[in-house]
Amino acid sequence: MGKLLELSDLATDSKFSMQKVESAAKSFLKFQSERGQWIAEDSLEKYFKGCWSAGKFIREHFGFNDWIKYSYSYLYNRKSIERLADELKKRNVDLQRYTEYVASQALFQKKMDEFFEKKKGRYAYLLPDDLADIQTTDVPKPDVKLVQDDITELRKEFDEFKMIEFIDVYKGHYAVLKTDYSFYKYRDSELIDRCKKWCHNFNYANEALKLLTNRNVKFNPIKDEDMLEL
Repeated sequence: MGKLLELSDLATDSKFSMQKVESAAKSFLKFQSERGQWIAEDSLEKYFKGCWSAGKFIREHFGFNDWIKYSYSYLYNRKSIERLADELKKRNVDLQRYTEYVASQALFQKKMDEFFEKKKGRYAYLLPDDLADIQTTDVPKPDVKLVQDDITELRKEFDEFKMIEFIDVYKGHYAVLKTDYSFYKYRDSELIDRCKKWCHNFNYANEALKLLTNRNVKFNPIKDEDMLEL
């Protein structure tokens, strides 16, 4: 161990200098990593298939804290990673797909926030002296049934064009286009464009319904073959 930590040849009074202790710690971590106790960032894909940004995501979204920093990289405790991977498997969660879902939802929410909220205090300004008494009333809200009918039509369109092959619907009210690019070149581009538009319209309609009624619809499409099994 002394050779591993590069301390054996040092004089007694300098063995525990800060520089040497840090160097020893790095060497020890490298040794542990090589033994398999710690997993490097680029090895996490083995546990979370297809998810190349797993490290940052599990730290930020799952509060994963069983890690250490080695040089400029993170090392993750293998046993804790295995437990997390098993827990996600039990919950039927594909981590890569979940990262896409979170990113899509965040982008959609950002667009909605920008649409409904005006940013104030962004620029310097000079108001004319006669500027006053310029007001309007609230825009009439659409009838709830109008929004519900829109969602009904969207569900019919979903079934008619068999969009279940290209769209995932999460929690019954949020749609995300599938992103497997393996055969993307051979897909029907017109259908894919329709699916993209459908996702936007479906998410928009559900957001409108939530604003009007404080609740969402529940749409859980089932593939034909799965329906036969039921």
